[in-house]
Amino acid sequence: SAEEKNEEHKCSAIEIINIIWTMKNTLVIIGIFLATVQAAEITASSSSFRSSSSKNNNNSNNNNNGKRHLLESGFECTLYIKAIEYEDGHGEQTLTCELPPRTMAALAAADGSGNSTDIPMGVSEIVEIVGVGEESMKQMGAISGASIMRLSEGYIEQDGDLRLVVPSKANFDIESISEDDGRHFRNRHRSRQLSRKLAKSTGRLKTLVLRVIDREGAEPDLSIDQLRSKIFTDKVSLKTQYKACSNSRVKIQERGVVNVFINKVAQTRTRIYNGMEVVDGNNAVLEQAAREQAVYKYAAGGSLSDKFDIVMYCLPAGSGDWIAYAYINGRDSVYNNKWCGMVSTQMHEVGHNLGLGHSGDSENQYGDQSSMMGYSYFIDNGPAMCFNAAKNFQLNWYRNQDTTYNPLDGLDNPKPLAKFVLNGVSDAVRGRTKKLISLRLKVDDKADYYVGYNLASGINRGSVEARNQIVIFRKQAGGPRHYGKSIRVAELSSNEEYTVENWNKSTHDVTIRVVGDIGGNVKDAKIEIFVRGYIPIVVPTTAPTKPPWRPDGCSNTRIKFLVNGNLRGCLWLKRIKKQTKRKCEMKDDGGKQVSDLCPQTCAEAGLTTCWS
Repeated sequence: SAEEKNEEHKCSAIEIINIIWTMKNTLVIIGIFLATVQAAEITASSSSFRSSSSKNNNNSNNNNNGKRHLLESGFECTLYIKAIEYEDGHGEQTLTCELPPRTMAALAAADGSGNSTDIPMGVSEIVEIVGVGEESMKQMGAISGASIMRLSEGYIEQDGDLRLVVPSKANFDIESISEDDGRHFRNRHRSRQLSRKLAKSTGRLKTLVLRVIDREGAEPDLSIDQLRSKIFTDKVSLKTQYKACSNSRVKIQERGVVNVFINKVAQTRTRIYNGMEVVDGNNAVLEQAAREQAVYKYAAGGSLSDKFDIVMYCLPAGSGDWIAYAYINGRDSVYNNKWCGMVSTQMHEVGHNLGLGHSGDSENQYGDQSSMMGYSYFIDNGPAMCFNAAKNFQLNWYRNQDTTYNPLDGLDNPKPLAKFVLNGVSDAVRGRTKKLISLRLKVDDKADYYVGYNLASGINRGSVEARNQIVIFRKQAGGPRHYGKSIRVAELSSNEEYTVENWNKSTHDVTIRVVGDIGGNVKDAKIEIFVRGYIPIVVPTTAPTKPPWRPDGCSNTRIKFLVNGNLRGCLWLKRIKKQTKRKCEMKDDGGKQVSDLCPQTCAEAGLTTCWS
């Protein structure tokens, strides 16, 4: 096709750039120029780039901990959360900062050698932060890819890999950045800046795959052709499954699967931590070295974000027992050897790039196996499944088939029983419809509930858990459209129900009920949502002589109540006339006598006499 021919021409162009930019003398000249021009204000002033010892070089300090490069007061970097998954099923999140090219050039100039192997010159680099925890950042409102950290003091330490160290005495601020700021995750790719209508989770995502080969020749087990198949062309792959699960709103575009040679060796080291033996891998070192090479070879020495939306790093074996990791709202994802070919891992990590949190259960942050963003599976071409209701609502892929409902809206004049029809993702449409893919039940705009129909068919046929059930999720934070982990709280079969007590810290309980049969060949799953115990609790100041919920004298209650699951009131009781007396003899769903709730109406029907 024409598109494939264009891709071939682009790949040829990439190879030409590769040959040109790998010429050693050219790299050295360009590197020295960048380091000199971009870092002039730092290298020219001792107050801008300080050393901890006046006897050493003004801009570096060699000590037992490796090289330290002091940062000027007011230094800024963009914050990212790095989420890493391990083979034993646990995960970790660390805080990282993206150092701007100016800082990296200054580090190279301070090194004095012009050597870009140890410290990349003119390269934007992501480094781990030491001395500040993720929880502290959360409390200060930091958002991955949308916040900067500003330091009063700190330093870059190089002991194998680069790290940003924040001393305990340092002051730091967290500041949100505008979406118009080039550092903001929604504004990273210049070609996407021209179309502000595109969200980060929609449109064409230009994807580069780096097959990393270390200094000793260790390389990923999967060849370039195998990686291309497993990522772009297999029936169930990153490209095909994202297109299917997004209702064709995301299109992964290949921009090359290429070998990248680095001057590092994949390895692990053992250390003692709190009396226990800990094995660390140097995957961060390999990642940084590969990024440096990719910048020169495939971005002409500029930013990878100017060329690509997604960059995948496939590392050789030997750097530990981790599976993969990615930067939330970032561009990069990194894979350990064969895991680069597993579609569940690809979907999971690129999902992090799109701003998705993990999908868990009450026991494990990866525990939701009804959808992607839970565990990774070492399965070729599978499992074929999509994302859960919370993720679907966040991604806005089914904007014509999602809605928000607050069960406690209009307590003074409550709505009748709320009824909805849910479809599975395989039955999604792009036109008008009243059938939903994702239903958001509003609590407080931060930690809401989400309901979906996990029909195991078509593109979602490989769902591992809660197959063909109504599944209810609670998002822990982030609101409806932003990053936040989701927890699967319930799964319902035909005619089952689930009740959330004290909805939004109120005295009301909200029930979600499946109406009729679901699963199998049932395409439309019907549910209804209603408030139990709609009678308010009154706390008396003195010992009551009557039940606190009972109206005084002959006054009808103004509060609605449930009868056979339907929300009713005394006005309804009066209107049905011939049935009024019989209905007065009934009890509501909460066990209250209807005649006690509507004594005036029931007295007029000749059933009771009013008391005073």
